[in-house]
Amino acid sequence: MFASADTKNMAKLSGASLIEGSPRDFATNVLTIAVPPANPASIGSFADLAKPGVKVVICASQVPCGAAAQTVQKASGITLQPVSEESSVTDVLGKVTSGEADAGLVYVTDVKTAGDKVRGIPLPESARAVNTYPIAAVRTSRNKDLSAAFIAAVTGSEGRKVLLDAGFGAP
Repeated sequence: MFASADTKNMAKLSGASLIEGSPRDFATNVLTIAVPPANPASIGSFADLAKPGVKVVICASQVPCGAAAQTVQKASGITLQPVSEESSVTDVLGKVTSGEADAGLVYVTDVKTAGDKVRGIPLPESARAVNTYPIAAVRTSRNKDLSAAFIAAVTGSEGRKVLLDAGFGAP
């Protein structure tokens, strides 16, 4: 079974005929702005991230969160000057929680998981860069029944409730 944080990676497997059947979308996620709880840089919008002196951290464009950040920048016409481009959304969040950054672009689910370590600032522009999460059985799986059962659990009502509670959106 293979689940992906974006459709591009699933498309690679599909194109190589490595999955069984068609992928099923099981969740979505969008970016939000993470700031330290006191929000010392007074970040209130995406445009605030481009202000001089604001230390913002994003993901590198090669990873899904970075590709989404690039899409938001292009769609909004606002170009960020990040102090760092990280290899994962977890690393971006780490820079914010450690005080190394005034703000970072992370997923809604990451802010929810971080609890009171960060504060989330809504990012309406993220609607232009929705990450869709697909899931599919791998063609060479030795446990096809188990893969099918897991996919059914993830995409079923109970799985969707767990995902919604974690901050994911519906597919």
